[in-house]
Amino acid sequence: MQYEGIDHIALIAAPGAAQEFDKLGFRLSPPYHLAGTGIERQLILTGTQTQPFGIALDVVVDEAEAGKSALGRLAQRAPGARGPVYAVALRIADMPAALKELSGKGLVAKTEEVFVHERTKLWDLAVLPEREEAYAQLLLVQYARPAGEWFADCEQAGMLRHSLDLRRLDHLAATTPREDAAKAFWQDVLGIPQSGELVGSSGNFIRQFKLGDAIVELIGAATANSPVRSRPPGLSSMTAFEVPDLDMAVCVARAAGFTISDPAVGPLPGTHVSRIPAEELGGLGLQLLQYVR
Repeated sequence: MQYEGIDHIALIAAPGAAQEFDKLGFRLSPPYHLAGTGIERQLILTGTQTQPFGIALDVVVDEAEAGKSALGRLAQRAPGARGPVYAVALRIADMPAALKELSGKGLVAKTEEVFVHERTKLWDLAVLPEREEAYAQLLLVQYARPAGEWFADCEQAGMLRHSLDLRRLDHLAATTPREDAAKAFWQDVLGIPQSGELVGSSGNFIRQFKLGDAIVELIGAATANSPVRSRPPGLSSMTAFEVPDLDMAVCVARAAGFTISDPAVGPLPGTHVSRIPAEELGGLGLQLLQYVR
């Protein structure tokens, strides 16, 4: 199966979440309606024309309409789940071929068309069945026109003019107490080969799966005293972005009034990181990461 990258994460937006992202210096899109889903969305766009990535802030505004859509029903069930992220969308090139392949492996899903304001088709979308060993709720999206063209339009509209300069999504992480089952699902069912593995300094075992230029990390306990053993399973609310200048990013965040840790050696080799706590950003923590090797 041909995966083009991690397209976006979808959050149920808590009251005031958009204002917190705006305060940090992100340019948010105006609210727009995903027709047929009952969802109103604001998008924070990052990345490049070949590897766009978005943080979607979603609110269910029409319960009846949401109940008629697989995405809408997923968003309706999301409040109360661990953390605000209720779905991770993977961008693919051929939806019919992808669903046929996954169906042969026991993952049966249907496509629904998603339009913006009932006029412009945005994607074909499929909500994959929930599987415990995935440790994340996954969506597949295929753009109605090349994603690079859509990104260029968004860039021209000023959506990339963030005060906090994010170069790209670096990784998402999920805690996986059943590491072998998680690896088998991502590698054998989804068809994403493992790209690396390492043991972190705190006793965490990390398996890496690359999609586009970003990584999904499946994190388990490598030692008896690993802190991972006390974490609930599932997708972490901490999302890691590469920045070109970590010291500058820290200055921007502090000037905006956010609590951000001093740059320190990161858990990944050759990195320095700082973190903005999730409680200051609508429940989504940010890890800012610079490669220094």
